[in-house]
Amino acid sequence: MAIQGPIPIGFDQVFPHGCYAVGEVEQVKDFDASASGRTVYAKDKTTGELVWQVAVMDQGRAAQGEEAEEGPGRR
Repeated sequence: MAIQGPIPIGFDQVFPHGCYAVGEVEQVKDFDASASGRTVYAKDKTTGELVWQVAVMDQGRAAQGEEAEEGPGRR
């Protein structure tokens, strides 16, 4: 049986040492629904709320001197 909906995971599981925001908070564009000159923003499939994104740096990796950005599609 396939998982339906988002996978429940806590912030502490993903970033046990915390994280830094390194970019601006932006609305996620729905490129499939957008048309020429008309931007449509993505909505959460479960709640219908608008989806936002921000690039972050994992504090655990930053403390080790590594550059590691996390964000949509780069998990």
